Amino acid sequence: MARTRHLDFDEGADSSRFVTALARGLDVLACFHVDEKWLTNAEIASRTGLPKPTVVRMAYTLCVLGYLRQSHESGKYALGDSVAALGITMVSNLKLRRIARPYMQDLANRYDISVSLGIRNGLSVLYVENCRSGAPLSLGLDLGARIPIAETAMGHALLAVMESRERERLLAEICKDEGEQRWPQVLQTINAGCAHWRARGFTVVVRDWQTDIVGVGAAIRQPDGRVIAFNAGGGSQQVPARAVGAGGRAPAGAHGQRAGVIRAQRRGLSAPVPSPNTPAEQRVSALPRGLKRCRRSCQAKGGMRSFWPG
Repeated sequence: MARTRHLDFDEGADSSRFVTALARGLDVLACFHVDEKWLTNAEIASRTGLPKPTVVRMAYTLCVLGYLRQSHESGKYALGDSVAALGITMVSNLKLRRIARPYMQDLANRYDISVSLGIRNGLSVLYVENCRSGAPLSLGLDLGARIPIAETAMGHALLAVMESRERERLLAEICKDEGEQRWPQVLQTINAGCAHWRARGFTVVVRDWQTDIVGVGAAIRQPDGRVIAFNAGGGSQQVPARAVGAGGRAPAGAHGQRAGVIRAQRRGLSAPVPSPNTPAEQRVSALPRGLKRCRRSCQAKGGMRSFWPG
């Protein structure tokens, strides 16, 4: 069987292989956001930067193919069933998602938080799996939600394990989006997150993207180069920043718990559930370790080599 030729994508949109008309059509599909069903031609034109006549032609073609549908009452457009079919096929073929879910749910239940799995989507991380505890304060983001790479623990972890050329291209795109005035501060935050990853094997962001939110991130780079990121997060009352900032080191009086973790790991089990009477900061200080164990378990079951520290 003839092998498919490997393409070099470094040229990007400047390559003679790049089909601009196709890119414009995909831009139209990508401008729809979660919890936002209908858009007018003018709204699509504003978001994509395309002339309105071009949007009208693109929308017509996409409706014929089933990727958009039009309301008979308002004339507005919504994503069609063909988009759903593509998305479901892609997510269903994501093997790591199936492997990770039980570990993610266990971690969410253990610490009353939300644990998510995501992949890159432009300048965002797209949630492809999300597990929540029953806690009323757990984050309400769900499948299909997008969070900014530049401002989140999940995004910083994704950047930290990317191949260097891909990371530099992404940083250039983020720089363009942020603008010259904000970029130095944003880059400093990203570099600090990547350094934290190299030193500790996880990233932490406190109250950057959303007020009163603490996030812990980790990531896996698969053998084919795709990066899949994990995020564990909640309100600062659930995830005290001081505890997470301890980097997963056991706080005073927690050495008995650490011994229990080691014994459980030797038996192939997850860490023991902390005592209900344990103070919040003592319980949550184990969260980075829990997320790293989740990541390692997924790596082992998925048959992937290690691409990360810790």
